[in-house]
Amino acid sequence: MKKIITPDNISILIIDNVKSMRSLLKTMLRQMGIKTVPLLGANGIEGLKIMNETRINLVITEWEMPVMNGPRFLETLRADPQLRDTPVLMVTTQAE
Repeated sequence: MKKIITPDNISILIIDNVKSMRSLLKTMLRQMGIKTVPLLGANGIEGLKIMNETRINLVITEWEMPVMNGPRFLETLRADPQLRDTPVLMVTTQAE
């Protein structure tokens, strides 16, 4: 039987190279009723490492980051049979 994901048990990973944006997203999730503390990564490489160690239900990632950006992270994630079905929300602070 599949485990039902709720605000009390969802596992979220936030990937952003800007610490204040990670903190802002974390606060927004808490205000939305998410009870779990999100895991945090500063780039796509860190995000993939976390995903290979922990079951993640949702990824929120920045588009533009050094080391590995959001599109490259997503491409790598989708190529991995164990991780490819993980939902991803890509965000950016870029105006265009």
